[in-house]
Amino acid sequence: MPPIPIIAMTANAMSGDSAKSLAAGMNDHITKPIDPDTLFETLARWIARHARDGNGAAPPAATAAGRSGGCIREEPDLPDELPGFDLAAGLRRLQGNRALYRRLLLDFAGRHRHEAEHLRRALDSGDFDRVRQRVHAVKGVAGNLAAVQLQAASKALEAAVLNAGPTQPPDAAELLNAHDVFKAALDLTVAAAGSLAPPGRASGETPPTDATHAHAPEVSAYRIAALRAAAESGDVGELAALAQGLSADSHAGCAAGERILRMAEEFDVEGILHLLTMLEAGKWRQ
Repeated sequence: MPPIPIIAMTANAMSGDSAKSLAAGMNDHITKPIDPDTLFETLARWIARHARDGNGAAPPAATAAGRSGGCIREEPDLPDELPGFDLAAGLRRLQGNRALYRRLLLDFAGRHRHEAEHLRRALDSGDFDRVRQRVHAVKGVAGNLAAVQLQAASKALEAAVLNAGPTQPPDAAELLNAHDVFKAALDLTVAAAGSLAPPGRASGETPPTDATHAHAPEVSAYRIAALRAAAESGDVGELAALAQGLSADSHAGCAAGERILRMAEEFDVEGILHLLTMLEAGKWRQ
């Protein structure tokens, strides 16, 4: 069997990134935010070559899509337009998964609504490393969600503090303007994403169930071990099948399975493992 191909992924499409990746021993290189067509074209090229060289067939991609039954509930759809977002571009990156896109937007609104204040405090204290880290993270999320204005504003603020330090402070006027533009773009984006939350529920809040504070039922050690193994191996298809099995336990078990399915779609392995640990200890609460 030939060596498994390694494809590098970097956050910037800087000239020379591809050459550096190849020089480091990678087989190919793509950039973020991910364009699905480019990603799949690259993967298909290397999977086909690997399968041909190894005289084997490429395994089918696992997916959690198409689940049905149990307590999985339909969610409201996305609007046709959303201020600050290029919804068409965002949907392309998620292969048209409108429900997942909507959940990611709500999660973004819940997590980042106070980001401008956090950055302001870091700027006032001269902690430019912290500013660079936080704004770089926002820029990446904004790019993945196609929040075009926020992505541009994040990029400008990041550039304003790129080389700043104790002996090289940034231009005060440029920095103030960059932060103001960032805050305006963030406020617009968070308000738009937060508007997708159902009435009476804050963005990022877990949907209620009929047993809001009920403990999950006892789950067998075998089932938890199987779920943990699937999570650690990144097998989304197996996670989906096992999570649906929780629905047979009770309504609360169904809610636990639904939560695992949501996290699997977002590749939140750490979140799944934490939930399983809480289930194992009998401490998980909806």
